[in-house]
Amino acid sequence: MGDGGTRRRRQRAAGAILGLAALVAGGCRRAPQRVIAVIPKGTSNPYWQSVHAGAAAAARHFGYRIWWNGPPQETDYSQQADIVEDAISRGVVGIVLAPAQRDALAPPVRRAAAAGIPVSIIDSGIALPASSYVSYVASNNVIGGRMDADYLAQLLHGAGDIAIVGVAPGSVSTMEREQGFEDEIKAKYPRLHVVEFRYGMADVARSRAAADDILAAHPHLAGLFASNESSTLGLILALRAHGLAGKIPLVGFDTDPDLVRALAAHELSALVVQDPYQIGYQGVAVLAQKLAGQKPPAHLDTALHLVTPENMSAPGMQAVLNPPVFH
Repeated sequence: MGDGGTRRRRQRAAGAILGLAALVAGGCRRAPQRVIAVIPKGTSNPYWQSVHAGAAAAARHFGYRIWWNGPPQETDYSQQADIVEDAISRGVVGIVLAPAQRDALAPPVRRAAAAGIPVSIIDSGIALPASSYVSYVASNNVIGGRMDADYLAQLLHGAGDIAIVGVAPGSVSTMEREQGFEDEIKAKYPRLHVVEFRYGMADVARSRAAADDILAAHPHLAGLFASNESSTLGLILALRAHGLAGKIPLVGFDTDPDLVRALAAHELSALVVQDPYQIGYQGVAVLAQKLAGQKPPAHLDTALHLVTPENMSAPGMQAVLNPPVFH
């Protein structure tokens, strides 16, 4: 009986130790040390893999770890908001966020600020005053839209009907590109007319369907503009299906291997390409500065490049077209 009691006491002690270990582990999950959450709009295209690579490099440099998590698709606004809430509950020391929708992501960012967690906004804006977050790190998307507009106008000698396949309402970065494109056309090229604008909802298949409808409705279309990677690829697929690839000038935005091949084949007239690696890197870097008691810049513009079939082989452009990605 004495041996049985001893065994029971040992089992109870072991159970208590295991329970304490579980509590400690659970506490660590809720409040990890030196972990920055990096939450992209989506995770399904190479652009965000390059953002991931830049964020991971900055985290290593400044002595942090990152918790990378985002929705599969860029239109999963509610899921992205839930991921921000999860990051807050985990007690991360900072959040890097690329808002998929300017209004839907504002409430969780306000809650992060109320919890004392600094947030940097990358890639795309949010419907909050600048005082609500540490820094805004992004390309100048309005200028990017103007770059595409000027190049398309040059190809068309300033005249003709053109159409746009955009991304999604509320996505600030792409809306700025679309607005920059339209404003540049209206201001400088009175003989160019935007005859149709449709959204592809950040999806290749839906962008292709939008492009199919545009091409059917406007058989004498002179040129096309797409404001991100998925809309550009959707337009290429539609042009191929209609036997028009390389015949109607198309200017797009962003890069991936399929777009690079289309550019080399002259199915694409130009791409305005960002630097997603630097966007990810600087998004983490400004938080590291803030956490170190420094004052990071409120706004950082990253580079834009106009890449064409004629200049794409240049060494600098090859680096732009094939940015580092996270492995």
